[in-house]
Amino acid sequence: MNPQILNRYLRPQRCNLASIDSLCLSVTSAEGKITPQVFFLKITVGAEHLVKAFGLKAVCKHLPAYAQIRPPRIVFVVPEGPDKFKIQPVTPVDEGEEEERRTEG
Repeated sequence: MNPQILNRYLRPQRCNLASIDSLCLSVTSAEGKITPQVFFLKITVGAEHLVKAFGLKAVCKHLPAYAQIRPPRIVFVVPEGPDKFKIQPVTPVDEGEEEERRTEG
């Protein structure tokens, strides 16, 4: 594991990711094993915000293998206030859409 990226807040150099704004690769300990856990962060003020699976897949494929041991967790960072924020759906990947995005470049 690369200790330089563990337990750090990481922002992409480009701000055009489809599903997340940033991520954190944290180390957790369970059953005596130390394993990394990826947290995808989405910062929003909207009460509803779809998460696009193709965007998550695009980020996941660039993570090192040790960061892919456990499924990532998605954390919404929202303003403090009334309890208007609910669990958000992840829109499934449409095979045609994914192929179209690959060809667009």
